Order: sequence, then C-alpha cells, then structure tokens
Amino acid sequence: MDVIVLTRGGGSLEDLQAFNEEALALAIRQSRIPVVSAVGHEIDVTISDLASDFRAPTPSAAAELLVAEKEALKNRLIDLRSRMVAVMGHQQRYYRETLNNLKDRLKDPRRRLANAWLHLDELQQRLSRLMYFVLHRSRMAVNEKSNALLTHSPKNRVASHRQHLAFQKSSLVRAMQNELRGLGMRLDLLKKGLWDLNPTAILKRGYSITFDLPDERILKRASAIQPGDQVMVLLGEGRLICRVEKAETDPGLKNGILR
Repeated sequence: MDVIVLTRGGGSLEDLQAFNEEALALAIRQSRIPVVSAVGHEIDVTISDLASDFRAPTPSAAAELLVAEKEALKNRLIDLRSRMVAVMGHQQRYYRETLNNLKDRLKDPRRRLANAWLHLDELQQRLSRLMYFVLHRSRMAVNEKSNALLTHSPKNRVASHRQHLAFQKSSLVRAMQNELRGLGMRLDLLKKGLWDLNPTAILKRGYSITFDLPDERILKRASAIQPGDQVMVLLGEGRLICRVEKAETDPGLKNGILR
C-alpha cells in the first residue's frame, strides 16, 4: 500500500464525530504509510485532519492532488534525463574539437606523439571523472525520485520507470565507450603516420644517407666529393665507411632507375 486516504462526504457534526476520536488520531500518527485526510467540506475541520500527513479540502480534491504529484515527479525525471544527455553531448563535441586542434598544432613527430598521449590520458581521466560524476548524480536523483514515486504512486508504474531509466543509462555508457574506442583508433592512425615520417623508418625501407668525412656533412650532389675522399653511408641498421673511386654528376637516370 502506497498511501491511505481517510475520506467521507459532508454531513452534520454528529456524522463527522467519528473522525474526532482520540483512538483514530493516535492510529494516524502511528501509521508508517502516509495518510491523507479528506473529510466533509472545506469548512469542516476534524481531529483526523490535524493528525494526518496531509489535509485535502474535499475527497475529490484529495484524488486530484495525488494524481498531480505523480505527474510532476514523472516530468521531473524526463527533464533530468534530457539535461544529462545534453551535457554529455556537449562534452563529446568539446573533446573532439580539442583533439583536432592538437592535431593541427603538432609539428615535431616525437613531440607530437608524446603530447598526444599525455593529452589523451588527461581527456580519458577527465571524461571518466565526468561520467562518474554525472552517473552518480543521476543515480542519486533517480533513487530519490523512485522513493518518492514508491510513496505516492502505484508500484507497477514505478517499476516501469525504473527499467526505462536503467536502459537509458546503459545506452549512454555504451555510447561513451564507442566514442573512446573511436578516439583511440584515430590516435593509432596518427601514431602510424608519424612513424612513417620518421627518418629511421625511411632508412629501414632501403634508403641511405651519405656524409662526407671528416666534416660529416650530408652529401646532396656528386660534385661535392672527389675520388679518393672518404664518406660514411648511414643505413637502416649500421653504417659503412667507404672511399670514393669515381664521382658521376650525371648517373644516367631513366624513369627513376640507374642505367
């Protein structure tokens, strides 16, 4: 039982005398279930009206007040859910824009990668804290409203609202997890792109860098070296110390292939 409505239509003072009994007043005060008193007309005041948790002026007014309270609680729950979804959507857009701005500002590959990792950790921690805070507040609000509904509404309606809220919370958590996975995949792609630009990675694909000795300056033209000079060739793994036998300024390239 959610609520007790103590009611009777209008009548004479003798007809309403039963609602002025001390035993009835004590029973009302000892009841664990909320008691609404709606006895007689609005001008009739009985001891049961004073002892009850709430007094309605008439029996019909008692029914209207109980139904209105249930609808107010239902609307409040719907408003809380809408606000929670709006806050989470705003946070998602903010983090996505922040990540794009970081991507545009990064220059040095290693530094860009290190900063991206640090910022991603920070975003993940802030997002986790935000999710916990929002879900905690939502859970507290849901519990509070659920308790109020249990007090003032039929149990089957309360159970239905609770199942609906649990489904919404589960959907929100899944959406946030999918968003985090998407951000992680984007970061992996950025990391791979940065690695492809690393000079060491380029050397490992079969390219080399030649330095003249002893100055160790990078050679870009064959005319900058003479036969008999020593050069150092940097490979993907290790290096070679070589002596130049011949320097050709026109190696005869055709379609990118040495003839």
